[in-house]
Amino acid sequence: MGGGSTQIVFLPDGPLLANMFQVRIAGKRYSLYAHSYLFYGQDYMIFRIRRYIIQQNPRLSSLQNPCMLTGDKTELIYEGDTKTFIGEGNPSKCLTIINSFLKSAPDDMCYPKPCAIGRTYQPSIGTDNFYALAAFTYAPHSLNTVDSSGKLNIGLLNDTAFNYCQKTLTDATTNTSISEKYGSAYCLMGLYIPALLSEAYGFTSETQKITLIQKINDISVDWTLGAIVYETEVFETKCGISAGHISYPDICFINILLLLTYLIVR
Repeated sequence: MGGGSTQIVFLPDGPLLANMFQVRIAGKRYSLYAHSYLFYGQDYMIFRIRRYIIQQNPRLSSLQNPCMLTGDKTELIYEGDTKTFIGEGNPSKCLTIINSFLKSAPDDMCYPKPCAIGRTYQPSIGTDNFYALAAFTYAPHSLNTVDSSGKLNIGLLNDTAFNYCQKTLTDATTNTSISEKYGSAYCLMGLYIPALLSEAYGFTSETQKITLIQKINDISVDWTLGAIVYETEVFETKCGISAGHISYPDICFINILLLLTYLIVR
């Protein structure tokens, strides 16, 4: 999960009816389910909740935000007007708003089935282990809901966040590692992450299949690494390395540049 979007990728146990992404790694081809949800990242979810509150009370300039801690306050310029948001610290109301964004389409509008968010098809998550990166990791670690091996406890995160969101900003940040800058964000994300994983993706609250990571073998796991792995395989396939000849010169040249750029930046 990033600031603007969140993604899910996995190898299904059964048939894959849509959103297939084929990748070739070490000479073996995998047919993955892959989908990116634009506007479901951390920063945009914060904005969407504020916009939702404004739309419910368009004439007000001062608005209560149930997903912010009591004692917190922030401003937003929205369509030329300054809106002030005051923390209400109401996790139940916050979850109601969050879940309104995660609704699955009615059965007669979902095809192929099953659907995750809206009309987006997603097969069962199956039995594989999952790794969650970037914005999935900040709130769970700060709220101490990750075990020593990095496993995320979805149920514990939801319960902990529910209690945390009822604290004042001062109480939440006094004698803790949480800064005031991120105090309310951890409230929102502590509620949003379990809802997304359970209500949309289909994980159970008791699952032990999700590990939070930032690095594997001291290598940062991010989109650039994924892109270079993919492009390296394209390079081998299109440029005919194993066949001892060069084809698709433009594609090959771009892939070489990408590979060199990644190695230099690292």
